[in-house]
Amino acid sequence: CRAFNVVLRKNILEQYAVGLQSSEKKYYFFVPRADNTTAIGTGYLPLCEDRARTLTEQELTGFLNAVSALICEKLDLVDVKKVEIGILPIENF
Repeated sequence: CRAFNVVLRKNILEQYAVGLQSSEKKYYFFVPRADNTTAIGTGYLPLCEDRARTLTEQELTGFLNAVSALICEKLDLVDVKKVEIGILPIENF
């Protein structure tokens, strides 16, 4: 599967990392970084051979919408600095 973290252009938590659970029972972590950004993760999606290390705009927007609902702050594509993505070696996703 594809696993990814989204790095925002802003620091939303000041100095502490936190983990929060959504109403869908999914856990998200929020980690402030030294460059005044925030890493949020981790998202998981099925592996697609043609785009193993990328996300579609729709996939990224879906992740941002889920996080926005959790933190009560609207996040948009313009808030994203980068996406850190990799592949996890699992058989059943």
